[in-house]
Amino acid sequence: MSDIILVLLVLVLLVCLLVTVGGLVLYSGLLCDVVIKTGPPPVKNVTIAYKFREGSYKDCGAAYTESCSIGPKLSTVGVFYDDPKQVRAQDSTPHHCIHTPDLMT
Repeated sequence: MSDIILVLLVLVLLVCLLVTVGGLVLYSGLLCDVVIKTGPPPVKNVTIAYKFREGSYKDCGAAYTESCSIGPKLSTVGVFYDDPKQVRAQDSTPHHCIHTPDLMT
């Protein structure tokens, strides 16, 4: 009796493993077709404003707060050009960019 239960448990675990691997393959998009096409860029006219500052990345919060206060509902992104492990903190150049989404197509 215990041998049958052990075999059933092994089969259940094997089925669970196969379902998990199959789900992962489907979720990852491994079996999906890749569609490559050319055409006009999705962004036609966009206005981007940015706040430039030099200094440590740790101290750029005030610039971000100021940029966000100009357009609190606009999309924002931070741009960091320098590797903090290779560039001195006072020589870093972080930017904070905002753009107007209604100009996007």
